[in-house]
Amino acid sequence: MNLKQNRFTIFAVESIFNPDRINQVDYFSIEHTILLKSFILQNTIEQLQSSYPEDGINVLLNSEDQSFIPDFLLSDLIQLVYWEKLDRDFLFSIIESYFSNNLDKIIFHNQAIGFTSNDINKASSLISQQDNIVFGKSESEFISFIAFCNIDADTLIEFVNPDFHYDKFLSAINRNDHFLNILSNFMIINDFKNFNKLYHELSKKESEAYCSQKMHEKFTHLFIEYKELLK
Repeated sequence: MNLKQNRFTIFAVESIFNPDRINQVDYFSIEHTILLKSFILQNTIEQLQSSYPEDGINVLLNSEDQSFIPDFLLSDLIQLVYWEKLDRDFLFSIIESYFSNNLDKIIFHNQAIGFTSNDINKASSLISQQDNIVFGKSESEFISFIAFCNIDADTLIEFVNPDFHYDKFLSAINRNDHFLNILSNFMIINDFKNFNKLYHELSKKESEAYCSQKMHEKFTHLFIEYKELLK
């Protein structure tokens, strides 16, 4: 596996574009589920490219999405990498070829939103030693991103586990003697409850720091579709 040494990676832990494979959000149609997941991914990419225009981005996707790639992912600064199975062998190959050069890296969950360029800079500044790990935590105890210089397979396996469990993630970090820093108040939009939270958060002026007007309009179309269910 020959990956560019990009600083940023977005990891999709499930299919997000293939209508036959995507995990449907409660109350959502398949079409709207794909749109929601696409908008969140596009928002992260837009934010990174706006704040760090010289940095490339790796996007790791399920191989079943390969025939459904949207145009916003077709860029010279975006490197698409496909996985068939998130097993230990694949994750070891990712670590050895990409995450083992002792440079600061940040992996974002594909369903994450709510982090600003200031949050990213703060996370990077906290990685002062090779064994430091910084992660962004959501209110629902999911992990939005991990920042590190070195990472082990146990920690990465727990991060990409679709059945993520916060305590197991912490146990993996503690087993490998990492020094942990936690940043909070981010979001993972993986169900309708969190979609409802996103609806309220994007109504606040503070959201302009992590969601552009263009992306806000895209989300608004979905909010209108489900306005009777939003509280």
